[in-house]
Amino acid sequence: MGCKPLGDLPGRAVLPRRSSVQWPKNDRLAVLLTFDCYGSEAVRVSKLMGTAFDYGPRRGVWHILESLDKLGVKATFNIPGVTAEAYPKTISAIAQAGHEVAALGYRYDPPWHLSEAEERQSIQKAVSALEEVVGHRPLGWRTPQSRPSFHTLPLLTELGFVWDSSLRNDEIPYIMEVDGGSLVEIPFGGACDDMNYWGGPFPTFSAASVLSVWEDELDVLYEEAHKQCSMFILCLHPFFVGAPVELSVLEQLVTRVKQLDGTWFARCGDVAAWWAQNRNWV
Repeated sequence: MGCKPLGDLPGRAVLPRRSSVQWPKNDRLAVLLTFDCYGSEAVRVSKLMGTAFDYGPRRGVWHILESLDKLGVKATFNIPGVTAEAYPKTISAIAQAGHEVAALGYRYDPPWHLSEAEERQSIQKAVSALEEVVGHRPLGWRTPQSRPSFHTLPLLTELGFVWDSSLRNDEIPYIMEVDGGSLVEIPFGGACDDMNYWGGPFPTFSAASVLSVWEDELDVLYEEAHKQCSMFILCLHPFFVGAPVELSVLEQLVTRVKQLDGTWFARCGDVAAWWAQNRNWV
């Protein structure tokens, strides 16, 4: 079981060959808001230290849901199975609001130390936990810490997943051919991961400075979208961005995006379905 070397994968073409790619309604820029949502139950830290993570599912998610409803935007929430077990009302509310619920492992542990059989069991456990809470199995996956093993992607295909968003090796989606099938890979970059700004023991970047960085990213990608379709994807954590000041950054950014012509707010599943239907583009 395995996947082809990245250099051999379909979708790895050089940029000039991607000019034919289009989003629905000929939109130029796909905008994806993704939230990695977990609390202390999912991480291996002391109980006292872990309480900071609990802000996400206890309080932050509810602020985020209210904000997204106000803005009229749907998002993708990546959730460990154990978090769904610990906070079923929170996770159910996410799904009931029309947001996509995807899997983020069973616990927030990268699987590189597991055998293939152990990793399969862990993925199945995550799927069962999420399905029990939201009523349907997840079709998308993000590996904790973006650190998949050599077995992860083939196992996802084997277990019926449609898309993955664990890798940081491209700017737009591509088809990942693996043993037994394929996945739509939806990559993302570190510049749009709030963990890189607010992930220390104390915030190291002000809300205004983070907004400035993300606006710069948005401006460049939107300009590039004149030449070919582009994708702006945020990786956010409710224990950070769910707090009022940090959430105001997201609200200001989304408001700015909505003022631009040709932008498509999409869930990862929406992008994956579109890309799979048009997989002969690149």
